[in-house]
Order: sequence, then C-alpha cells, then structure tokens
Amino acid sequence: MHSVLDDWKQRHFAQVPAHGITSEYLKDAAQSFFAFLDLSEDRKAAISRSLPNEAHRIDIGYMRRRADNDPDAEEKMYFHYHPEVDEVFAQEILAAGEPAQKFLSYAKHVWDTTIEIAKDAIAEFDTAWPGTQQRFFPPDKTPHLVIRFLAYHVKGEGNFLARAHYDRGTFTIALGESAPGLRIGTPQKLVEVEHKEGHVVVMPGTNFGTDIAPEVEPAWHDVVQSKAAQLNTDTARWAIVGFFDIANSSYVPISLTHDPRS
Repeated sequence: MHSVLDDWKQRHFAQVPAHGITSEYLKDAAQSFFAFLDLSEDRKAAISRSLPNEAHRIDIGYMRRRADNDPDAEEKMYFHYHPEVDEVFAQEILAAGEPAQKFLSYAKHVWDTTIEIAKDAIAEFDTAWPGTQQRFFPPDKTPHLVIRFLAYHVKGEGNFLARAHYDRGTFTIALGESAPGLRIGTPQKLVEVEHKEGHVVVMPGTNFGTDIAPEVEPAWHDVVQSKAAQLNTDTARWAIVGFFDIANSSYVPISLTHDPRS
C-alpha cells in the first residue's frame, strides 16, 4: 500500500481503506440527511451553533449558505456533525422527531468510523513527526473531527459547485459523493478524482503545513457539476466529508484559503 505522505507529494491526495463504511451505507446516510432537510427551517435552525471567526474550531449543526444576489456564489445546505451536537441540542433533536434522530444516528456511526479511518494515516504522520498522534487525540478530550453532510445547489453542467480553494483544517477525508466532480491538484493543474470503492480520499489542509510540517503543501481543489450530477430540481450533488484538526490549531482567515500559492 502506498504511504499517504508519498501520495500527497505526488498528487496531493491519497486513497485509503474505508474500514467497512460502504458506498451504500453513505447513500443511506445521505438520504437521511435529505429527510432532515425536509423539516421546517425553524426546526433545523434550532440545531445550529455559529462560532466567532476567531474560534479555533468549526460551527456545528445545520447551516445554509445563500447566493442572494451573486449568481456566482456557492449556494449550499450542510450539517456539521460532532458528538457535541447530541449533547448540546438534545432537546431540540427530540422536538424535531424521527427525521432528526435517524439522521444523527447515521451521522454518529459515520463519525465513529471516520475516527478509525483517520488512525492509520495519523500513525504514519506520528512516525514522521513524533508526537503528532497525541495532538489529534489529546487525553480526556473528544477528537476535533467534524463530519460535513453537504447538498450542493444546481448550477448547471460544467459550472463550479465549489470554487477552487484550500481547506482550512489539518486534513480532510472525502468519504463519498453522489456523482463525480471533485478535482484535486495544484493551481496549475487539477485532476478529477476517481473514487475507488472501499476507499476514502485523504488530502492535507492549510493547517497541516502551519501546525505540523511546513514542507507539506495543502491540496488545491474544486468541485464542478458533472453531466450526471443532478439529484432533483434543486440539488446537484451530495457529499460527505470529514475535517480533522489537531487540538488548538492555528486560525486561518478564509480569505487566505482562496488565493492560490505559486
């Protein structure tokens, strides 16, 4: 098996075993996410916590990004799952009923399995940079892994669903999606990823170089709507993605993630 770090050097991403989380399970999880999205806006918005931009962590719960008057903006609905969601929003989840409870059951299983997926890569990082494993798994703290369930708004074949950028976190785990369209590489060359069955895509974010190893460049990537990508009149594509950060990671302004490096 290729090492994650060798693949990152060659093509800025790696594909690693999915530890039993199948494409069919992810499809069922995505369907539960869409059932959750059918709830009223008030019910969904009650399961949401926005944090200040300076917070060294990510928002949790339901989020909606609207294009408003900018036709080139990325319009999407997403949910950030971390076990803290179950604790902080216990009453709101109960009030939202079965769609929310079923979705969050799927989300918890995906989170648990993604932790196991990440351990193999993190063990490799720890060999290269001793002490890294403890930074991802600090004693007596829940790891800072967030699972994003994402529904992209229809933009039309060949148009951007997500414009090119670097992720802000330490590393990203692309678990699955409903259609092709993810492209990874450099500002000079992006290559569409062929997601292998039984594997997930792992790529470095901005904070890997900032907080662990300056020699590791983040993966420049975008998402383009493919010919096959349209689930219904509103949604082009779903994706399920994990964002893993070390404890006390550096704050990176979002503006810096959209400027390509030379």
